[in-house]
Amino acid sequence: MEAAAGGTATGGRPLLAILDALAAAVTDTGGETAKRWAEFTEVGLGDSPARAMWRHLMATYTPRFPGSGTLIEEAMSEGEAKGEAKGRAADILRILDRRGIEVSEAVRERVTSCTDLDALGTWLDRSLTASAAEELFDGT
Repeated sequence: MEAAAGGTATGGRPLLAILDALAAAVTDTGGETAKRWAEFTEVGLGDSPARAMWRHLMATYTPRFPGSGTLIEEAMSEGEAKGEAKGRAADILRILDRRGIEVSEAVRERVTSCTDLDALGTWLDRSLTASAAEELFDGT
């Protein structure tokens, strides 16, 4: 391995270049996947000077992601927003259910199909005090 890498297991330019490239890839990936790979790499480096290099790189690396405007980033952001909207809709319906308020299919459909987080936030607040499910939409 040392000969192939052109360096030593304890450091050197080739190892630093490899770790730097890996840090860039992991950091640009972002999210939970990046966290897992960063941790796997650190654990795999054991108690060596290379681990210290890795920790320094990960602590100081400036990612391009998020904020690079890539298609993947946009898709991830859209997916997160959809997930948040779905969660809020479920919370609204659960609150109404727990409060014993009947929810028509039309109300259920309007709530679950909504992707506007501001509207869902308003409806969530109203679900706490509404006496009928249709009151969620008063003024909207």
